[in-house]
Amino acid sequence: MTRLFLATTFATLLIVTASSGVADTPASAEANLANRTAASAVLNGEDAKRLSNAELEYSARLAEFKDGRSPADVSIRANKRLLRAALMASSPNAISDYDQRASLIESIAEENLKLRTSTQRDVKQAKAARLSTLLLDALSPNAQ
Repeated sequence: MTRLFLATTFATLLIVTASSGVADTPASAEANLANRTAASAVLNGEDAKRLSNAELEYSARLAEFKDGRSPADVSIRANKRLLRAALMASSPNAISDYDQRASLIESIAEENLKLRTSTQRDVKQAKAARLSTLLLDALSPNAQ
């Protein structure tokens, strides 16, 4: 809902800017640039807030999984949401951070299996989530 509001606000800002005509003076060009910069800052602030919320959720879900109070897929889904938030916030290390978190989930699943607070399914899900990182990295536009 917030994203839709921001998108419509940004679109309205662009329409108003375009309807005001071409900038005749440097002052009006600077004002237009300031308006666009402010709109961009609002979007960046929302991305940062979304990223922060996703990090908190991931930490909580990982703690639950570590304690044996939830299955692996709950932590895996939280990790994927954190990845999406990091990508939206243009985090340069989003995929490698996801891989590290997936590795942690996998090691916790294996440890919980030894303690009998986890199942073989949890281990397989954690391994599959980690392997999907390799695909993400290979398909990434920044891949070398």
